[in-house]
Order: sequence, then C-alpha cells, then structure tokens
Amino acid sequence: MLTRGYFVRSEDGVERPYGKDCIQHEFGIGAHRGIPDLTIRDGAPNSKRNNSRRNDSLHVDHDDTLIAKRYLLLRSRLAELPYADNGLRYQQLADIHAQYVNTGELSASEVNHIVAIERHQRTPHKYKAINLLDVHTALRQIDKKIRNATSDKSVEYLNSIRHGKHGLLPNLRLSQKQIMQTDLKLHKNAFQF
Repeated sequence: MLTRGYFVRSEDGVERPYGKDCIQHEFGIGAHRGIPDLTIRDGAPNSKRNNSRRNDSLHVDHDDTLIAKRYLLLRSRLAELPYADNGLRYQQLADIHAQYVNTGELSASEVNHIVAIERHQRTPHKYKAINLLDVHTALRQIDKKIRNATSDKSVEYLNSIRHGKHGLLPNLRLSQKQIMQTDLKLHKNAFQF
C-alpha cells in the first residue's frame, strides 16, 4: 500500500501513483518537488499555522504553494465528477485551475487567494482540504473495489456508496457504518464533522 506518494498524470492522461524513490528514478532527482502529496492527511505543511500572517502578494512560501496546489487539484478534480456536490464548483477556482493545467504554475496572488478560500472561517468543513483529501482517498478505494467486484450486486452497492443519495460524492462524507460495511481504510477522524 502506498503510504506517501504522488499522483502524476502522464502525457496519455492516465494518473499513476509514485513513491518518492520511483518518481525520482522515472523523472529525475527532485522531480517530486512542487507536486502536492495527495496521500498525506496529518502533518500537512504548516497546516496549523497562525492565519494572521501578512498577505504579501510578492512573497509566498513553498508550503503555501503546495497547500494551494493540493487544494486546487482536490477541489477541481472532485467538482468535475458526476454526482459531486454542486458547492464544489466555484468559477474563480475553475479559472485558476484551467490556467494551472496549461502552465503548471500559480502566481503568488493565486496562491494567496486559494489558501484564503480554504482557510476562511465561512468555508464549510466539507469543502476544507482535510475533508476533500478524505473524500479523494475513499473514492479511490471505492473505485478500486468496483473494478475488482465479482458480482453485479456488489457493484450496485458500491455505486450507491459512491454516488447514491446518501453516498460520498453528493454529501462529501460517509457514515461510520458505510465506511465499515465497505471496508474502507481511512484515517480514524475521517468525516467526523
């Protein structure tokens, strides 16, 4: 099981997971720098930092850039999925994401804007990075279970957990009962809000 890694989309559009050593072997030393880690939940860079620091559009530290990239990728990726909570769709983030896909870069003002959205007190918890990461993790596990399912009944059940009325994508959370019945391996505090 990959416990810390990076998901890299190749030129053919297929995402593949890489550990740090493999990504360096495949793409070169230091290739992992600047790629947000979508496998790490706790201990995210400066996740507990005081939000009162000055908003300097000329300077953004490396941690904020990684936080912004991770949040932008998680929110944009989930917003594109059928059945996903409509609140994930936010035009300003969609515009920044489209530009980011083309250039691979975020300006200092874009980083500051994205981080401010994620950290804002009015941003509902279900749209916070920590929850979107839990959703992403659960979704990858459910999709793998669907691919490996051996009966139509199992596929139907897993699809209901994935995108049914009380499922993951429309609600951006699962109940503890759903997690246990689906045998998902999530962080112990996943969806506890």
